[in-house]
Amino acid sequence: MINYCKYLSLWLLILISGCFEEQNIYNKSDNLNDIENLISRIIEIDSIEINYPNYKIVAVLPKYINRKNQEGFKPKPPPYGDYLFPDLEEEFSDLKETKFSSDENIYIAKQKEDSKPIELSDQLFGKRKKKINLFQDTYIYFSIPIFNKSRNLAWIKTGIACGKTCGEGRTLILQKINGKWKIINKKSNWII
Repeated sequence: MINYCKYLSLWLLILISGCFEEQNIYNKSDNLNDIENLISRIIEIDSIEINYPNYKIVAVLPKYINRKNQEGFKPKPPPYGDYLFPDLEEEFSDLKETKFSSDENIYIAKQKEDSKPIELSDQLFGKRKKKINLFQDTYIYFSIPIFNKSRNLAWIKTGIACGKTCGEGRTLILQKINGKWKIINKKSNWII
């Protein structure tokens, strides 16, 4: 009986640890690939390479702050500040294709819990990952994208700054249609 309990305990421990490892959304390399593909697509859609050939990229996507911690939250100015995790039901409310099931809400909440800074890979972005002079360089930055469970909808904040003379920050909602990300909604947050 004692051996049976030991084996049962060991089996439960392995099962539980496997569940926790599986649950962390940002630890998987295929998720980083999804994030980098989305960012590459935004750069392509916005013609960043053509319009700003010497742009740099802020290589670290900052973590999110929970809404419960928002009292007294003062984000640093872009590109280096943390973001307040959005109220996605409100952000997506005018889009009919974005009603969330309870499974989707759990998946989205898990992204909030697992939020941590993510560094973009050298393989895709290495030539653009350089030290940025905020007042002289043209650079682009991104928040961590938030995906629905089927990973065909994404919410992301992005901005481009051209030294101290021009720039814009936006919130984008993208949908994967026929295997390609398309912007289905955008909102300007600031512009100079």
